[in-house]
Amino acid sequence: MTVRTSESELCPTASEVFAEHWARPEHCEPLGGGRVNDSFLVTVERPVPHSMARRFVLQRINTELFKATGQLIEQSLRVVTHLQTQDCPLVPAWVPAQGGDYAVWTASGLWRLLEFVEGEPLQRAQPPLRVARLEAAAAAFAGTQSALESLAGPRLKPNIPFLYQFDLTLDGFLDIARDAPSPWQDRVDRYRSQWLHLTATDGYIHGDCKPDNILFLPETLEPAAVLDLDTVMWGNRWWDLGDLVRSAVWSDEGFCQRRYQALLKGFLTAPAGVSERQRRAELDRDAVLDAPMYVAFLLVLRYLTDHLQGDRHFKVAARGDNLERAEERYSRLTQLIDARPLMARELDALLGS
Repeated sequence: MTVRTSESELCPTASEVFAEHWARPEHCEPLGGGRVNDSFLVTVERPVPHSMARRFVLQRINTELFKATGQLIEQSLRVVTHLQTQDCPLVPAWVPAQGGDYAVWTASGLWRLLEFVEGEPLQRAQPPLRVARLEAAAAAFAGTQSALESLAGPRLKPNIPFLYQFDLTLDGFLDIARDAPSPWQDRVDRYRSQWLHLTATDGYIHGDCKPDNILFLPETLEPAAVLDLDTVMWGNRWWDLGDLVRSAVWSDEGFCQRRYQALLKGFLTAPAGVSERQRRAELDRDAVLDAPMYVAFLLVLRYLTDHLQGDRHFKVAARGDNLERAEERYSRLTQLIDARPLMARELDALLGS
């Protein structure tokens, strides 16, 4: 079991792991604010074996969430190797340890190393560029889907148990629902039979389509990298759009029509071809519109279940953080439901209906 420790407290351990398995680090510091893995930016004076880079991302994998670690490493490497040969945004290269392994077990957990990609997050841009970047981010995720269509080998399995699997996620909550605070049981019952038409699968997806997982070249619309490929899996292609909408459509005033327009346009007119994607959207109109609610509801269940299980999967600063996250996502879910007629009008306008 990986002990959940803050990155700042874990930084000396990360330096020791890097020194033992890769090279002597010049500098090591916590990186990012992810809720799953522990990440560190490591700088070296001299290149490490198998890489000419000077900066790297060292990660301790959350083995409470990614339980099938052998599968995770094998599948993620397949995805990275494949995408590096495709016409799609850069993906960070993995760097093997001195012994040749791409992940190493230590007393402190399972570690891997990726080359650091220069770029800036979507949110760093000024508002006009930020909205335009939403369209570019949606196109990059859709392009990643297209590039994954030619992935050879056995079909990928989910690296995170129950991820996007409605029945299993719901069952996980219902097994411990008696411990849920009021009014959660009523809320879950209200929506447990909704959006079931989105459970069918039809292709590979990124599986974690949030703006944080796209980096851009400074002050441009050009994506520098697509990040966090551990969640690539066989799924429903509209789950990615749903995840992107539910995470990125918000402004200070709530649901933002301009943001939704940008996300929809970027995803539906990406490199797979305008006519093909529009044809699919017409055939799957309800799926396009309902995907944000489907993903939002599953995320509510995941945060709520993790709270009831003692915060085993998502990082928390204090007990109750995951319950608060569930409340916030539930509020967003209801706003998405209210916004569905507006989303329908935007989709019909894009498709020329």
